[in-house]
Amino acid sequence: MPQLRLLVKDEPYALQKRVLTYFSTAALTSIVLAPADKLEKLIFDVSEAFPELLEYYCPALLLESVDLVSLPDSEGLPSGQKRLEYWVQEAIVQLEGIKKSRPFRYVESLIEFLRSDVAPNKKRRMLQRLSAARQGRYKLSVKEKAMFPGWVKNFWTCFDFEQVSAAFGLSLCEYLELAICPYCAVEEIGIYKAVSSRPDLDHFYPRSRFPYLAVSLYNLIPSGVVCNQKSKKNHPMLMHAHPHVQSMDDEALFLFDYLDNGSSILSLNIRLRSQSSPCKNNNIERFRLARIYEQSATLSAWFSSVFELKGVLAQLGMEFSDDDVKKLPFLKNELTKTSNLVVAQQFKVEAVNRIFDTSFQTLQQDV
Repeated sequence: MPQLRLLVKDEPYALQKRVLTYFSTAALTSIVLAPADKLEKLIFDVSEAFPELLEYYCPALLLESVDLVSLPDSEGLPSGQKRLEYWVQEAIVQLEGIKKSRPFRYVESLIEFLRSDVAPNKKRRMLQRLSAARQGRYKLSVKEKAMFPGWVKNFWTCFDFEQVSAAFGLSLCEYLELAICPYCAVEEIGIYKAVSSRPDLDHFYPRSRFPYLAVSLYNLIPSGVVCNQKSKKNHPMLMHAHPHVQSMDDEALFLFDYLDNGSSILSLNIRLRSQSSPCKNNNIERFRLARIYEQSATLSAWFSSVFELKGVLAQLGMEFSDDDVKKLPFLKNELTKTSNLVVAQQFKVEAVNRIFDTSFQTLQQDV
């Protein structure tokens, strides 16, 4: 709270009151402790109350409704300069629609730019930027950032993640007991107290986009390096499956197509099923899960080993009830431990069900 007071102390009184009333001590406490399933609503509430924060920190969210991808192809449209102007006018119409809800400073500047007599190649680059907003990739330029007041540009400094991380990071990782990245379920993560090491704490909703969530405890997810730094980066993550809200393990995910000679696998094709939840499908795409599982030589080899094991056991006259399969030493950990402790448990459970015709389910962690 003292940092917020300093941030707006030289601003007009009406703005000071607006900021300090909205982000009161009680409100900040509720942000820190907000349940995972309330975080998206919190984002929309803050964006509604402070559109300038939305414009500056997450313009991709503001501009995601600008649809230049679905415009008609060249058929029926003029070519060259006239075609470019058609797209420019379409973008202006859509930006005007956004501006109707409230006077967005940045949106107005975009409209002015597209209506100006700047070179066509600059307008074309702007259209490309607007198209990228739908994928969450839109960023302000240095010149564009300069149009915002100092309190907006420095708002992020009032939410000290490093302090929260130092105070709660290790305890949070210990409490969640995650040995596997919750996004991909493949990369192993862990705590090594001897060298004071813990997994990366990912902000599910990035602090670079939503700085007030930098200190929200349920926004902090211990995760693997690949998912956090390579796949997710600073994508806004709205309409994605938060690990504490939606599990990827509650419906069938994998399809296994294979050829065999009766005793071993000759070829194996692993595919991912479309899920009933759009949020989970977005996760599959965002974290490139299809590629991870389809191209994993380790998991393919594991599948082949289980298939060969079944052949050997069949020759010995073993029956394959769920209880019998669960007792097999090679499969015991995969079938009896919770998914936070087993690499690719859902893959392995569904593979066992496919090979042995069993009906196992992944075991959810009780947190």
